Amino acid sequence: MPKSGVLRFQISTRVEGHRQRHLLIDRRTHSSSLLGGIYESHLASCSHAPSTIKKALEHVAALLSWDQEADGLATAQLMKGQPLSEPQIRSFKRWLTQRAADNSGHLTSQKTETVNAIMRGAAQFEDWCARYALVRHGHHSRLVDVRAVQKEFWKDAQSNVPYREFAEDYTEEEILEIEQYFRSLAFSHNRDADNRANFRNYVMWRMSIEYGLRISEMLAFRMVDLPTREAKYIKIVRVEERDDAPDPRGQYSPRPKTLSRDLGTYFANSSFPDLFSKYVAEYRFTKAVSAKTGRERRRINFSHPYLFISNTGSPLARSSAQRVAKVVSCDLGIEFKWHRARHSFFNRIYAAADRLANSSDRERARQQMKYWGGWSSDESLLIYTHTARRNSARAAAFDFSQPSEKPFWGIL
Repeated sequence: MPKSGVLRFQISTRVEGHRQRHLLIDRRTHSSSLLGGIYESHLASCSHAPSTIKKALEHVAALLSWDQEADGLATAQLMKGQPLSEPQIRSFKRWLTQRAADNSGHLTSQKTETVNAIMRGAAQFEDWCARYALVRHGHHSRLVDVRAVQKEFWKDAQSNVPYREFAEDYTEEEILEIEQYFRSLAFSHNRDADNRANFRNYVMWRMSIEYGLRISEMLAFRMVDLPTREAKYIKIVRVEERDDAPDPRGQYSPRPKTLSRDLGTYFANSSFPDLFSKYVAEYRFTKAVSAKTGRERRRINFSHPYLFISNTGSPLARSSAQRVAKVVSCDLGIEFKWHRARHSFFNRIYAAADRLANSSDRERARQQMKYWGGWSSDESLLIYTHTARRNSARAAAFDFSQPSEKPFWGIL
């Protein structure tokens, strides 16, 4: 929001070991915000990704900067666990809007959503301050009432944005073309070619299209998360629920945002668990030269637990996965994104659930879909609801009659 210059509070970042840490610094006094520092420690202890923590602190920086330009009372209130009043919340909203508007005072849909995002981030910060202070002082009984009222204040202050997000996916023809592309490379009979990366990419493609996984979930997937004879399902485990050593990818390590869950194979013609077994047995290795004999040998044991590796044996980096996506896009002329494969899976699951005649069955199916996706809120399904409605409208498919029937406009 450059119209009125930079925010008074800026974020200072430093690296501690393999982790990024952030501080909110007052540009004028060069002092750090105590409350912002405690909040950052809380977020870090919850194992949030560094980018997520930084974005949350950007919202706090906007709130504290507004307070310094106003009367400076909000920070003192938050330190005591006292929530902002409705006039204060609306004053903060006006300040954000003025900074985001163009010279004519107009606010685009994108800028409006940015303002709303900052408002939501500030509301989360205020909520944390209330919980931190009230629980510390033993006022648990007030907590529920205070949070309920404040949630409505912050929600009412946000602007309506005429924008609806859709889950863009691949058509059946595109899925077949991508499948044939990855598969032909993975099962190439060229013995001179080192095919480790090609087979790995094919396994990742099938995981994304068969399980609907995020790229971060696949990059964080470990050997112990593979199916076994006793447990014939894959395991998606949040980072904070693991006992692993620090990820050697450091600040670039993937951190799944979804909830932990166990997933079996959904499709009758699934390629799993066979693909996992073949990849581990034949392709998950790196080449090393023996210091004694000078001969090249395969190394299959690594100092990290991650399934997908580079040709050097290190855990596969997100940047490497994105480079694969760019190559596929260039070769096929299709905008290939790993996340689109996830949407391709969930759009079809949602459409199948939506076709159930009984409302109780539909709701139960959507709750199962919510678990499968690792979402904690029903609102996460809205993107697929919007997509299903848009796709129905594109095909002029209403539920007013039988699916195979289309009405006639008699007068025409």
